Amino acid sequence: NAHLLLEQWSRPPSPSAVDIRTVQNPPEVAVIGISCAFGPLRDVSDFQKAVLDNFPARGSRPPERWKGCDPVVADMLGEYGVEGSYIGAIQAEPGAFQIPPSELQDIIPQQLLMIQTASRAMADAGLSIQEPRPNTGAIIGISFDPDATDFHFRWSLPALVSQWQRRYNLRFSENIGEAESWNDKLLDAASPPLTSAGTLGALGSMTASRIAKAFRFGAASFVVSCEEASGMRALETGVRLLQQGEADTMLVGAVDMAGDVRRVVAAAMASDGEDAADEFPGDGAVALVLKPLARATADGNRIYAVVRGFGSAAGSTGTPLGKRSSENPLSLSRCLKDAGIALEDNPANTPPVLDDPSPVTGNTGAAKGLAAAASACLHLHSGESASARWIVAVPTSDGCCSHVLFEKAPCPAPGQQSPAPNNNTATLSNAPAINRIVGGRMPFPKVPDILLPSKEISSADASISTVPMAEELVEDTETPPPPLSVK
Repeated sequence: NAHLLLEQWSRPPSPSAVDIRTVQNPPEVAVIGISCAFGPLRDVSDFQKAVLDNFPARGSRPPERWKGCDPVVADMLGEYGVEGSYIGAIQAEPGAFQIPPSELQDIIPQQLLMIQTASRAMADAGLSIQEPRPNTGAIIGISFDPDATDFHFRWSLPALVSQWQRRYNLRFSENIGEAESWNDKLLDAASPPLTSAGTLGALGSMTASRIAKAFRFGAASFVVSCEEASGMRALETGVRLLQQGEADTMLVGAVDMAGDVRRVVAAAMASDGEDAADEFPGDGAVALVLKPLARATADGNRIYAVVRGFGSAAGSTGTPLGKRSSENPLSLSRCLKDAGIALEDNPANTPPVLDDPSPVTGNTGAAKGLAAAASACLHLHSGESASARWIVAVPTSDGCCSHVLFEKAPCPAPGQQSPAPNNNTATLSNAPAINRIVGGRMPFPKVPDILLPSKEISSADASISTVPMAEELVEDTETPPPPLSVK
């Protein structure tokens, strides 16, 4: 099925729109709002304290986060992933962001976390989300969320159950009622039945659309995806749209639930094992609100930093897959050239480079680059940095690298004050908040004793509760599925 909606275009082209490629000195863009959510760090003040103190935001993994397959993964990964920057649940007020309460459980956490983080960024910028903003847009960087595949997992379970019956000689024929009951419980634990709300709730592209609808944005709003560089691409796209006059305010963000068990296992299998002891997985989102510097100054906005230039380049020939390096001279030189900075006479003036926020946030995938950008802005705004410029470098697993240059904001005019934050996350009703659990809906049920082939085997020995996810995790790998524990 495909649908196309056509509408007559009656508004003439904006006379302020410009082609950025023809402008030697495009307007500078300011960061006027920031919000972050990484594990236990749920707002910008928590994030700022953590990055300035270099304090890792890690804690114990929530019991339900890995969908009940912890024992299987422990055999594969050891202690890796026991601690991380995990988000265990996301609370939402009923009716918040124009999402019906009945649909909240059908939305993958990626969408809900990003829209909440975007709301807080707007509040940090002093901008209400209740009034129409026809010249504001949202560009969101995402990565694939494995939760979107849970429907397929649910649909594949009946075939898997048949395989387990033959493999473990389970006594289904004599106990049809118990077998059907166990099968139904497996389906409920895997995923809810697919609904229209669940279909939209699993689409990554809906993330930007939900923000634009809830915040009444009218300018360009869409998602971009290029793995770890997704956040940087969203930032560059938002800046270019402002410089071309196609919007007067842009919200850029990035989100990734990289603590999902399938993502963690895949990353561990692709890793070369270097510095694994110091790494940990992370879930998170970050949002920045952007405005042209001149407009932000005139409006009296608080300015965290000014975006000066971008650069990116592919990895050098022979760069091993999975090897990340921020030392990419071509990407750096393009960034400096875009910022109009020449260092040939004095290379020592190269600004400090911030290349990896993962010691604080964990490995947050698509949110990694924008987390580093937010960290650079906070370093500059705090006044604790000796340098007036910071460069953010984001290397990716395919050897590519992206750079962005931030500069300290100009001093505000006398008497200029930051706007009071708007309460964009106020309670909308007296109903209790809805808790959206991240990870498994419920533990996978063990095989009832009556279905086991022998009375000598108890359900505790037959740890079938982990088999469904184990089958999914080790598919197409050299590691065989863990056998049923039978003595």
